Formats: sequence, structure tokens, C-alpha cells
Amino acid sequence: MIKPGDRVCVGLSGGKDSSALLLVLKKLAPKVGISRLVAATLDEGISGYREEAVRIAKSFAERLEVEHAVFSFGDLFGVELDDIASASKRNLCSACGVLRRRALDIAAREAGCNVVATGHTREDNAQTLLMNVIRGEPQRLARTAPKTDGVEGFIPRIKPFSYTSERDVALYAYLSGIAFQEKACPYRKDSLRLRVLTTLNKMENVRPNSHVALTRSIEKARDGLIARSPRYPLERCAICGYPSARMLCKVCQLAIELGFEAGRG
Repeated sequence: MIKPGDRVCVGLSGGKDSSALLLVLKKLAPKVGISRLVAATLDEGISGYREEAVRIAKSFAERLEVEHAVFSFGDLFGVELDDIASASKRNLCSACGVLRRRALDIAAREAGCNVVATGHTREDNAQTLLMNVIRGEPQRLARTAPKTDGVEGFIPRIKPFSYTSERDVALYAYLSGIAFQEKACPYRKDSLRLRVLTTLNKMENVRPNSHVALTRSIEKARDGLIARSPRYPLERCAICGYPSARMLCKVCQLAIELGFEAGRG
């Protein structure tokens, strides 16, 4: 996943998974040849929730002596998630995901990094795989790979914990004395992900290792789909200039739909 000389930007949310990942990469950096390690925290603008996460993330990065920066939706896009929640009935998790992906890419570029690392676990991947199937969006399965090669114009992403259980990551965080935010996002309660999470956990109780079986089965289909799918060159968004498969990228489409400025591209 990581090559000697790589400059890695870790998406540090203040939760246990991303904090554990930052600690692991900090320890492994000399052995695997990471030449630069930075942490980026995204502030989506969720009142009463994100403030604690940003504070915890900043403190942990200081403890590890890792360069850290905060990127807010307000600064990048001119809108916060609370604003979107008040002005629209659209799927907030979907909108947040679009903006988070762009924000993390911007953060990595500004830090001079060539790899983005996130703390997604085995359970996270199983949820995402199943959600893509439920939505009828098999083309999105490529995003769930442990390593996403750099599509033209985008920074490659890695998920070192893709095959590690959330329980093992939590145990590592606890034994390492990591302080992390335990409060869940207040907008999560109505999300498809939470429903899928609940269903998969019930299945895991009845049939242990369901997460693993599901992941392996869908991954086989994903790998075959990727191998057969032609890769077309990306265009540039007509508004922000960011790489896009269509005339307008998803961030600018969202900006037009909700009436805010897309901000930096």
C-alpha cells in the first residue's frame, strides 16, 4: 500500500479508527519509508458535535508530534452541514460524503502529499459494499478497494484497516491510551448506513464472520467488474476545473442544487 518516499495524509476525525491508524503509521513510518506524515481533520459544521472531535484530533496530533491542519466546509465550500440540513431535505450523508471526499483531497494537496489514508475497518467496508448493491450502483464498488489507484487528477487512497475488525482496532486504541470521541454524528440516525449496520450486526450474531463472507463475495464481483470496465479519460468541471466524468463535478452539482458557492477546486 505504501511505497518508500510516500507522503501520507491521514484523515483524522478524532474517532478511534483514524486515531489508531495515525499512531500505527507514525510507528511504522521509519520502517516503510514514509517521508512525510500529516493529519487533516474535516470540520463539517455540525454544532455541538464537531467541536469536540476537532479538539481531540488536535491534541492527539500534538501528542504524536504530527503536523495537523483543520479544513472546514465553511472555508472550502461556503456552507456547513447544519446549513444544508436546514435548507434541504436531501440525503445529508450523501451530501456530506461528496464534500468530505473533495475536502480531504484538497487537504492532501495543500500538504504536498501523494497518498490519502483513512481508518475504514472491515465492518465499514462491508457496509459500503452492501449499500452500493442496495442502491444499484455497482460502479461505486471500486471505491471500496483497500487501495484506490490514482485516477487522473485524484490522489490515491489507502485503507490499511480494510481487513481489520472494528473490535481489534478499538482494543488497540484502548491499550494504546488513545482518547477519542465516542459520540456519534447526530445526522446518522436517519441514514441508510445505520440501517445496514444494524442488519449486518444482527447477522453477525446469528452467523459469525458474516462481515468477512459478505466482503469477500462482493469483492470478487467488484474485481471482475473493474477488469471489464473501460476507463475513459476524465474531463474538467466547467465551474471549478476539478476532474469529473461529467460536465459538472458532484460538488458543483450539489452547490447549484442547494444554492451555495462550491469554493476551492
